[in-house]
Amino acid sequence: CDGTCTDDTPEDECLANPLFFSFTLCTDCVAIVPLCEPTGACCLCDATCIDDMTEADCMANAMYSSWTECGKCAVIVCEETGACCLGGAVCMDHLSELDCLDMGGYFQGVCTLCPAPGPAVTGDAGTKGSLLYFSKVDLRWDAAGFLTQDTFLSMSNDWPTDLKVQMYFINGDAPLAAVGGERAHLGWNWFDVTLNLTGDQPTYWSAHSGLPAGVPPFTSLDPGFPPGRPAPDGGRMMRGYIVAWAVNAQNQEISWNHLSGVGTIVDYLGGTAWEYGAEAFAIVNGTALGQQTGTPGVLNLSGVEYAHAHDILILNFQASGASAFSGPLQVISDTSVTLHPLSVDVRQINDGPVTTKADYAVWNQNEVKFSGTHHCVTCWDQSLISAYGPPNNLLVQTLQTDHGKARISGVAGPIQCDVDDLVSGHRALAGVFARHLTFDGGLKNATSGERLVGSGLECAQVKYDVLGFPLSADPPSQPEQLLPWLERLFDLKAGSLDP
Repeated sequence: CDGTCTDDTPEDECLANPLFFSFTLCTDCVAIVPLCEPTGACCLCDATCIDDMTEADCMANAMYSSWTECGKCAVIVCEETGACCLGGAVCMDHLSELDCLDMGGYFQGVCTLCPAPGPAVTGDAGTKGSLLYFSKVDLRWDAAGFLTQDTFLSMSNDWPTDLKVQMYFINGDAPLAAVGGERAHLGWNWFDVTLNLTGDQPTYWSAHSGLPAGVPPFTSLDPGFPPGRPAPDGGRMMRGYIVAWAVNAQNQEISWNHLSGVGTIVDYLGGTAWEYGAEAFAIVNGTALGQQTGTPGVLNLSGVEYAHAHDILILNFQASGASAFSGPLQVISDTSVTLHPLSVDVRQINDGPVTTKADYAVWNQNEVKFSGTHHCVTCWDQSLISAYGPPNNLLVQTLQTDHGKARISGVAGPIQCDVDDLVSGHRALAGVFARHLTFDGGLKNATSGERLVGSGLECAQVKYDVLGFPLSADPPSQPEQLLPWLERLFDLKAGSLDP
């Protein structure tokens, strides 16, 4: 590329030269030189530098940081790179998450998780699936420890044969150290339980007692008296969510698009109740009913195994402080929003709670758009919109109309939401909202709510430990199940596991 030419050079030596352009005749070099690509320095994420590399070759390197000058490599901060899904089966590798988002894609990390061509299918409430999320479990007590609010979970198997369901009960609130006379509290922890359903069986249970289904109470996540932890209203609370999916006898996820569920919040103190549909994700890869699907222990909500998650949640709300519902009595509105990432790692050795920044793009009734409102979500969060930090565009005095619409997206927020070793990222969210109405300054109160609807496509992943199965179990008939079966057999023979 510098215009010189060396005769009698073997082709492999010519191709190995970083300045090579073409293996041809010296008489042709004059015409070729103007077509040469410029070369420069490629900084790698380990702070080393490769000189004389084209920009395209540098960007194709999985450890690429920047195509620049070697002297500038030390000041370049590397970003994690991975696969960027751009729709259909189109995937670009070695992109940072920010670059991916700028291109209108979603950062998946592995190209094999990008959706296959075909109609896009997302999880939704009011439908049936093989995987369910009960996004809001909310227990309340008064200061003396008497139950004032319970959550009832119902689940139905709409198929005439028996089914095993794997469930994880997840504490949504952070750990708390003992302060003053208040005991320490566990947080962001979970336990698992299996529920056996017969053909066409509906069942339900109280989160407070676990009855009549006979599952452990939700309070097992943080036992002690008085129950729960201090709540902002002066009472006590315990909150979180439940994720459940169909499994076989070996605890491996199976295709069973006949599960549905409902969560019902019963407020004994206020004498009101409301309910939401569990968000259901169906198996979409054509696996036959009852057959193991995907990689055991990893549930991919990517449109390849389970249906997609939504990229954006949509909230239609009455502005906090609005009085538009007033009539014979004055009625003031507020709204609580419950959000959690769909991705969760409930393995014993895990990656920790998932963190994201819930970014709110808001419009008022005059189609004026507001931006800047955000809320950090780690594991799970439930907050009144009136308690959001500034700029709070959900307040009536800011929105300037009684009603509004918000699009909520889970994005990386390194400045606002990264804490210690918890790093926020672009995550698919799910959740519900509850509208709280106060009549004549507190004379009466009422609450209604429902699941947040969504739009767009995003991916999520659930990771869990696949439990073993007895030594006496017959070898599985499915080829993909044979290796895990043999591995457990060898562990038993070695005495490392209890049969």
